[in-house]
Amino acid sequence: MSLLDDYKQQMAQLRSDAENVTQTKLVDGLLDALTNSAQYRVYDAYSPDVYIRRGSFLDKSLYGVKRNGLLIEIEALQSGNAAYEVHTTGHIVDIVEQGGPWQWTKKNGDLPGPRPFMEEGLKDYVDGGFADADLAEGLRARGYTVIG
Repeated sequence: MSLLDDYKQQMAQLRSDAENVTQTKLVDGLLDALTNSAQYRVYDAYSPDVYIRRGSFLDKSLYGVKRNGLLIEIEALQSGNAAYEVHTTGHIVDIVEQGGPWQWTKKNGDLPGPRPFMEEGLKDYVDGGFADADLAEGLRARGYTVIG
């Protein structure tokens, strides 16, 4: 085997291992970041008296995950409350992140404004260095030397 063939083989193995880490450890880390962001930015940010929260933003099984090599796509799949006409289409994440429309009126108490959490959770994970740390940890577990 030539030096170039050896290099190509090692690069292919590195890519395969990086994809595996991305599709497992990074997906888990990102779901943790999204649910933490929802807890902090949605649930802890507003204390309503008029309804009971379902907590669906904290349920990781309600996020759709698409994996394609080094690409991860995550979509919040939580539906609105079908008991109210305004919430029968779309997903509740849109309503929460945009700040309405709400079923309740001001007479029931102050309504929350926009509480975006999806992009913010992603930023927390990436900009906070957690994605890099998870990738490095996953590669180290597969025998790679990761510096930094």
